[in-house]
Amino acid sequence: MQDWYQRWIEREKEINNKLTYEKLVSSASRCVSFIDGQLESGNYDSQDIFGQAGHIDALYYTQEAIYQKAKETGVRNPPDFFADSNELYTRGVKGPTQPV
Repeated sequence: MQDWYQRWIEREKEINNKLTYEKLVSSASRCVSFIDGQLESGNYDSQDIFGQAGHIDALYYTQEAIYQKAKETGVRNPPDFFADSNELYTRGVKGPTQPV
């Protein structure tokens, strides 16, 4: 993995770990709305959406943090923004799995 990309992932995780469950859900909601809008319109930069450190990567790490915070705080059935997005679902984009 490229060094800059690994640093980006670590920074994303660090930022997400500091956020509350509610802020993570709000952030993921905004992110998936942006992604869906771009994909629906067909007017998007593929690297910006699908590439390393793109919007889908950011959503992935936010979704991971949502699952972790939900587990820590006892939230049952946290939202799965990947499964709830028709645009991501129809393109076969999968998010992280919820830990048991």
